[in-house]
Amino acid sequence: MRWQQRGVTLVELMTTLVVVGMLASIAVPGYHQVMLRAGRSEAKVALLQTASSLERCFSRYNAFNDPQCNAQVRLPLLTESGRYQITAARLDATNYSLQAVPQGGQAADNECQTLSYDSAGHKNVIGAQQTAGACWSR
Repeated sequence: MRWQQRGVTLVELMTTLVVVGMLASIAVPGYHQVMLRAGRSEAKVALLQTASSLERCFSRYNAFNDPQCNAQVRLPLLTESGRYQITAARLDATNYSLQAVPQGGQAADNECQTLSYDSAGHKNVIGAQQTAGACWSR
């Protein structure tokens, strides 16, 4: 009579678990970095959209801080995912400076912390390990 093997041995199970663990240890940090970069992209889009709205208001009302303009551009606002809060560090008749402040898990993004954009078109980053050019280009 022949013996047929049923199921898996403990050695096969442990080998599989080790392989899956090694793959996960490689994939999870990479996935985390991709998610942080995706949040950064969302913040850049939100900053530029808010700046565009302020520029339209300035064209229409001749001041960034006109009351009718403030009704159209409500600050502070959260990005769609809630990873960044867009605030106005400065908002007067002729100038503005917007900041995207990381919220929740996005605050762990040490490469590019707070992104900023002003009425002169300067793109900056505050409290980051990377330069403004590196943070805004990727």
